[in-house]
Amino acid sequence: MITRQIIIPALILLLTGAILVTSKNGLSENTSRWHTCTNWGEDLRPPSDILFIGTSRTFRAINITQLKNGIKSAGHDVGNIEMIWTDFPNILAKTWALDDYLSTRVKPKIVIVENSMSQKPRDYRERKNNANLVMLPASQRYMPPSVHYRMQKYLNSKFDNSWARVFDPGYMTSLEFRIHQWRLTLYDFFDSPKHAMMSRDKHCPSEKKTWNTNLVEDRDDFGNMTIQDEDHQQLIENVSSYIEYAPLSDRRKYEVTMMSYLLERVESINPQKIYLWFPGNYSLTYEKASQESFEKLFPQVDRIIGSEIVETLKFHNRQQIFYNENHLNHAGRKHATQLWIDLLNKDISALSDTSIAQPDG
Repeated sequence: MITRQIIIPALILLLTGAILVTSKNGLSENTSRWHTCTNWGEDLRPPSDILFIGTSRTFRAINITQLKNGIKSAGHDVGNIEMIWTDFPNILAKTWALDDYLSTRVKPKIVIVENSMSQKPRDYRERKNNANLVMLPASQRYMPPSVHYRMQKYLNSKFDNSWARVFDPGYMTSLEFRIHQWRLTLYDFFDSPKHAMMSRDKHCPSEKKTWNTNLVEDRDDFGNMTIQDEDHQQLIENVSSYIEYAPLSDRRKYEVTMMSYLLERVESINPQKIYLWFPGNYSLTYEKASQESFEKLFPQVDRIIGSEIVETLKFHNRQQIFYNENHLNHAGRKHATQLWIDLLNKDISALSDTSIAQPDG
């Protein structure tokens, strides 16, 4: 009687508490943002000619409306311009989002991929010590097991045993992946039962699904903020402690492998141009020495844009164009977007495909 009425319920309670303690943030905390449905695309939408794939740094650095208007003003008839982006340098979630995007059979002609290697010591430590953490709960909850299996298989084919001392290449077995999904469901039930019981389609109904980020002409948010004088020196110190890219080093192998997978998926649609770019941070520096390494690692890339963004921004007061150490504000975004207008106008003019290079009228 005591066992059934007291001990067993107590054990269940302790087990539930342990699950919650070891779980990361729940779904409701991570998908209630303004971009909840932007990476779950619709089949019915305008054809896409240009696609950005990146993090919040890309989202904050590019004004889609300004970009499209700038390209059209040069006489180029460009279709929809779209963007895949995730919070944090989350390559795994971004790769799944790309798979989701490509499943709608779109074939953008120009693809611009942000280098999403972690630079903050905290982000790097988390990725190095626990690869599970590079999957946001939202992506863990709804990622089809088949997609996870395909990426896991790719990772396993690229890692050898000697590298296991740096990072566990088997970041999650299929069984662990499913257990993690159920663990998140349980966590979210306590965090928000409404969200926990939702399917992907219920949480993000068709009328809200969109890849179209053209409605980004301006936003009344912290992108309007600038850096206060008292914060300037601290941000300089923060970015000076960033971890160098060093893409050929062992500790970057996981990120390089996932980037290779992502770029192979991009290459499979045979775009006319693939760019790899570095949006820049508050230090306004760029590791030029790494460019040859990136070129060697990612032969699919036609051009790497890194020093160009630094050269564009360095003539401006960084306190006036950033709102924190990694993100441009609206003023900085205008300069970064204009850089892409200039770059794309030159390359679109050189492309032979009339569907993207055809003048208006």
